[in-house]
Amino acid sequence: MRSFLACSLFVGTLCAQQEIVRYAFDSTDTNAVLNYASGPLAGPKFGNTTWPVEYVYADGRFGNALSASMYGGLSGIYVATGWQGGYQGALTIAFFLRNDIATSPNEYSPVAGQPNWSIATGGTAGAGLQLHGWGGPDLNGDFGVPVHTMPGWNHFAIVVDPVAGQATWYRNGVPATTTPISTGVVFTTGQLFVGADYVNWCGSLYDIDEFVMMGRAASPAEVALMAQAPIASVVPFGTVTNVAVQANSLPTAGNLNFALQVSGPANTLFLLAAGSSYAQAGAVALPLDLGPILGASGQFLRVSPDVSVAGVLLNGMASLPLPLPDQPQLLGVQLFVQAIALTGGSFVASNGLAVRVGRANQ
Repeated sequence: MRSFLACSLFVGTLCAQQEIVRYAFDSTDTNAVLNYASGPLAGPKFGNTTWPVEYVYADGRFGNALSASMYGGLSGIYVATGWQGGYQGALTIAFFLRNDIATSPNEYSPVAGQPNWSIATGGTAGAGLQLHGWGGPDLNGDFGVPVHTMPGWNHFAIVVDPVAGQATWYRNGVPATTTPISTGVVFTTGQLFVGADYVNWCGSLYDIDEFVMMGRAASPAEVALMAQAPIASVVPFGTVTNVAVQANSLPTAGNLNFALQVSGPANTLFLLAAGSSYAQAGAVALPLDLGPILGASGQFLRVSPDVSVAGVLLNGMASLPLPLPDQPQLLGVQLFVQAIALTGGSFVASNGLAVRVGRANQ
């Protein structure tokens, strides 16, 4: 069973290595938006919003979402991802949209972009969706009815596949528009924004959820899955020390063998803390320097310690089983964990680990 779990984690990690940005927008107590993408193409682990949190978030398709913006231009509600590009090749961008403010297809509304490209609907982008400035003629998605008239949450994706020689727009996991292409995208440098762009200086009129951008062409099955469920995620963040927290496999719904693992110096005492936030512990902002509290200067608390488990790292390892039943209500549930160990008479804090329950994107 151990080899099977390791293989599942490897395959999931291999897919994730080509992700650039993946935002769930679920931690509504912070302006720092966690990027669940990992690997050499991934943007910074945290993007940042510019408005107070009470304006930034709305109820999402899974958890919460980035709110539509009542503000114009780059004063609107958006995420500065910190990812600067450039990039060339295959591309997938996927997201959920829900109309909040748009009343006609004449109103331009960006989803994301950099200085040389944008993905948007309405206005100059037309009544569907448009990828503009990608390196070829505009790629226009026609979904039969204007995007602003679609009720509730709808999932959209564009897959630019230069190997197959086509770009495909999807709605709710089903192909809608296919266009022949002869090249992949060509993105120059400049910060990626989600919820705004540099083209028409507008904020998005739509709520945005589960935004994913990856440097490869997703398969039709992957797009269909993203339209139905969040993707299972395990992402470390923060400082790496000789004490570490990791997962034994992907936190997929139905994975009864899922467990959290703590490693470090053998036979040391540890405390594993878990909570719902990487930004706040009660009224205290995170990360919190543990020096004044534990005499551990330079060691930081990175997650809210809502629950905790103590133990000993026998042979340098401890495991906490967390079986995940195959229940729809678990999809999108997230947890943040960290370990603090007493090693050599000093407290050492591990990395933080973000865990999000979903389906395996394979």
